[in-house]
Amino acid sequence: MKKLIFAFIATSFLITSCSSEEKKEDKSKEKKEENKESAESCTYSISPDNIVVNFTAYKFAEPNKTGVNGKFEEITISGNNQNVDPMMAATGVQFEIPVASVYTGDPARDKKIRESFFGTMMATEKMTGSVRAIEGDQVTIELKMNEITFDVVATQVIDGENITLNAEINTDNWNGQDAISALNKVCEANHKSPEGGASVLWPDVTLKIEGKLIKECK
Repeated sequence: MKKLIFAFIATSFLITSCSSEEKKEDKSKEKKEENKESAESCTYSISPDNIVVNFTAYKFAEPNKTGVNGKFEEITISGNNQNVDPMMAATGVQFEIPVASVYTGDPARDKKIRESFFGTMMATEKMTGSVRAIEGDQVTIELKMNEITFDVVATQVIDGENITLNAEINTDNWNGQDAISALNKVCEANHKSPEGGASVLWPDVTLKIEGKLIKECK
């Protein structure tokens, strides 16, 4: 009987000892993984590829104000430095947007935008600018159009590798009144709502800039 009790105690001790060793090994592995993650250093930058500048312009008088969507299919960026904070990845980025790359899905409309809107402005070939400051999710973009530089404040959203900037602008800030009038004139019939009334093209434009982040870790 004593032998049986001794064997039971010895077996229990071995099982307990083995379990403790396994727990120690598991904790050791977890600690190594944590140390590995903390030691890993990652930086983020804006990919120069697949950037799209989407816009929504507005026509028709109130209460029938309606958005017309479009985009610029080309944008060139430079100065895209690496940053340890993804929210700061766009810091110092400079860009050029050829106005000839405007696309709304209607070739006739695209031609009118190029010739009557941008064609009425000075320095009509491209818009240029840079990211001037980033504070949290607020990005200040310096945009030059019609030989006038004006700040645009955009809200930044990052979802995985996707980065999106949303902003509202008013073309009056770039002395765009003549350009708006010229485009509204050649599009007069299309800018009258079905209910009738005056032909209206609004100066406010919604912007949505979409891009990708490049993540590099060492």
